[in-house]
Amino acid sequence: MVFPSQRIPKIQVFLETRDRPNLVVQAVKSILEQSFQDFHLVLSDNSTNFETKEIFSKFSNPKLSYVFRNDLSGAEHWNKILEEIRSEFVVVFHDDDLMMKDFLEVLFSAIDSEKDLVAVAGNAFSMFGSKKSNQKAFKDREDVLISTPVQLFRRMLRNGYNPPYSSYLYRSTIIKDLPANKSCGNQSDAASLRDVINRGKILWKCKPLMYYRYHSGQDSTKLPLEDRRAFLKMVLNSSTLSRRSPLVCHFRINLIIKHYLRKFGKIPKLATFLRLLRIFYLQLRLVPFQIPFGLQRFLTQFLFKSDFFSR
Repeated sequence: MVFPSQRIPKIQVFLETRDRPNLVVQAVKSILEQSFQDFHLVLSDNSTNFETKEIFSKFSNPKLSYVFRNDLSGAEHWNKILEEIRSEFVVVFHDDDLMMKDFLEVLFSAIDSEKDLVAVAGNAFSMFGSKKSNQKAFKDREDVLISTPVQLFRRMLRNGYNPPYSSYLYRSTIIKDLPANKSCGNQSDAASLRDVINRGKILWKCKPLMYYRYHSGQDSTKLPLEDRRAFLKMVLNSSTLSRRSPLVCHFRINLIIKHYLRKFGKIPKLATFLRLLRIFYLQLRLVPFQIPFGLQRFLTQFLFKSDFFSR
């Protein structure tokens, strides 16, 4: 990759986009307005059409390069980005999210001052469509240092305890040698983080540095059950967590209930039953004793697909 200034910047920001021309314009604007200016933005367009290309062919900014990928798979797109990393640090951002002005400044300051960190991520406020909120991605009031795969997976198995994947700033020497891991299907981000934590420590900044958008076209809301199952298999194979772990059991049951809610949500009585069942089960997590594994297994096998939990 050739930079307009002929000087390699400290940070490369790759903005992945696919068939979202209206959203990606907002994302690009938020990135170009950063307080930290030693970066170069690469708009990596993996669209199935030329709408985004038409918009940015008329866009002139020395900090922005445009690359058309021509409908690659998610893994191929990620690997292509890794091949083009030249800077010391890299961010792979998503087209439906927005950076706050101090996103790069805060993350770079954290990782540059701690040489044993391989990646640093920021907290995020949620967006619902175009409406911004004060709801945070994770609730910690202090920064979180992740040192082991078990620490990472314990957080990933719980909602409300993780920063978005697009909020990470990586050391390029670490990430560029980690091609997309397909062991989790469309959740390859989780497998990539597993590989990153095996090479060093990750810091999560509690300060919100971006807006994470929830919307109807969001890929993460459409993950098939098999991908979630592959994620659990990776967790069990890559850490000391076992299938008898209460956290793993709770995740499984909650996941299956949500799966059937999506499947039968249009049947009012069944949907109501499933919602009440989920509320009831989540309340059980609050009691001061652990639910016996035998009871958890009975619930999963009686209510849902037993093969999902026995493997």
